[in-house]
Amino acid sequence: MGISPAVANPSMPWPDGLETSALRVQAVKAFAAGIADNDSEAIQVGWQGKQGWDKAVRRAEVNATAAEDPAAFGLTLRTLYASYPSLHSRIDLRSDLDYRTTLGHRSIPFTMKVRELGPDIIPDAVLIADTAKVQIGLAGPGAAVGDQVLTINGRPIGHWLSKSAQVCRRNSRWQCYGDFDKQLRTGLLGWDPRRPLTLGISRNGSRKTITYQAPSTPDPADPRVRTGCGQDDERYEGFTAVYTGWNLCAFRSAARPGVEIWRLKSFSYGTEATFDSPKTEVEGLWEKHWSTAASSVKELIIDVSGNGGGDVPLPWYSLLFDQPYQEQYAQYRRLKAFDDPAIAAELPDDQAHERWLAGIKLTNSRAWRNVGGYLPPVAMFCAEEDLTCEGTLVKPKPHGFAGKVSLILDDNCVSSCSGFAWNILAKLGPRANAFGLPDSGDSNFRRLPLTLHYREGIWRTALGTNAAQQDKPIATVNVMVTRTTTSDGQVISGQSLPVRTVIHRRWDDTARSWTGRVLEEILQSRP
Repeated sequence: MGISPAVANPSMPWPDGLETSALRVQAVKAFAAGIADNDSEAIQVGWQGKQGWDKAVRRAEVNATAAEDPAAFGLTLRTLYASYPSLHSRIDLRSDLDYRTTLGHRSIPFTMKVRELGPDIIPDAVLIADTAKVQIGLAGPGAAVGDQVLTINGRPIGHWLSKSAQVCRRNSRWQCYGDFDKQLRTGLLGWDPRRPLTLGISRNGSRKTITYQAPSTPDPADPRVRTGCGQDDERYEGFTAVYTGWNLCAFRSAARPGVEIWRLKSFSYGTEATFDSPKTEVEGLWEKHWSTAASSVKELIIDVSGNGGGDVPLPWYSLLFDQPYQEQYAQYRRLKAFDDPAIAAELPDDQAHERWLAGIKLTNSRAWRNVGGYLPPVAMFCAEEDLTCEGTLVKPKPHGFAGKVSLILDDNCVSSCSGFAWNILAKLGPRANAFGLPDSGDSNFRRLPLTLHYREGIWRTALGTNAAQQDKPIATVNVMVTRTTTSDGQVISGQSLPVRTVIHRRWDDTARSWTGRVLEEILQSRP
């Protein structure tokens, strides 16, 4: 099959406001300032801090000057935004600045992983961990599992790993290395996916060269359809399913009396799910299993590795806690933009938060007048969404569970998963421990769109959904307008949870092999 190269196109017309390098630098500065002005907190708590953000802005200014065409400039904006430390973040570029409009989302027919991933590990090698059955777009010998990657486009792998740590919204350097493959293939490390990618590899002691060029046709859609717990029946050796839900399946082993495993893979519920929310799934688990099984469980192992979050986790605690409870708390930053009633109306996501915010405006005028400060803490998820967030706690079910809880965590436990894990460890105290890898530390609650647009000869940003509709921006991104706290305002944003025993991830690990080692550690730690 022939390969049709897709490279930078200097003849592509520049949109208004981007015709010169000076204007493109102005756009970058406006973009960066808009993010920082509306959410300096996330930049400060990110592991690279403000110094790392400032360096990312300077790199973007240089790249904006050198951009050969609008798509290259779009990639510059995308790369800068990747340094904004929040996994809740996303950027949408106008089609004339997004190379994916014509090239599609490229899927390189192999996956690269660092040799070993975990806290305090500095990668010494990157290896080919997986390959497609048909390696479309490759010239040369093709990739093979176990190949060690020595160079990419003529530069040593250490160069690319260093860039991976710079262009990363993760909570720590080691987590950034885990995103290396994704960062490279999406152009965030400086490789324009419209150009060839050449890898120098070592295979069985000899060196070879692999060249990849993105085909000119988009990849076919992924035909896989998720069906409940999927392959989790094979995830825990010696354990068999005793309850099958959608996001949760429960497992037991005759050889391990008193031990139960919950695989809680997500808090998100799509149209194909058999439940429509965490609340309905919790009710199903309670009625069909936990109401009679809970008192016999001496140790509950909850596997939330890879859980990307989703809906409100509040109902799950009713199966484990023995006292009335509340969720994590959040503080809204008081932005000047909230003086606009249309923007302020976007902050609350239910009637309870809407009433709370209205009360702040009326009765807590000092906090509301403190522009740039933070409003008092409020529960992220209210016990009664149609009533109030304050003074109302959720009552647990009469479950009778008094055993220990062991969490299987990893850095892909994000959003409401991070909040769930925090609550389990905080509320159960010495009865709970975590094993595996620290979570993402990203449990942010609310965010608003920020747009970048050119008006009256000046690049500007604007906050709120309405701005995106009126100004036809070249970029729309999310900025965080809350920070996660305890009930008394102690900030916990950007802080990964501690684990009792760290189990590093290896380049050739499958989900089953890594989980198996974590499970073995948990079971061996039992008294």
